[in-house]
Amino acid sequence: MSQEKVLDLVRRPREEYSAKFAAGEVTPPAFWQIKRP
Repeated sequence: MSQEKVLDLVRRPREEYSAKFAAGEVTPPAFWQIKRP
């Protein structure tokens, strides 16, 4: 896997989380749980 592909896989969920967080749908602890493998 190229580094760009990895960065994209990391960046996309983060952007989705940011949108949900702005809407008040999720909390930071939930994000950390999702982020960890």
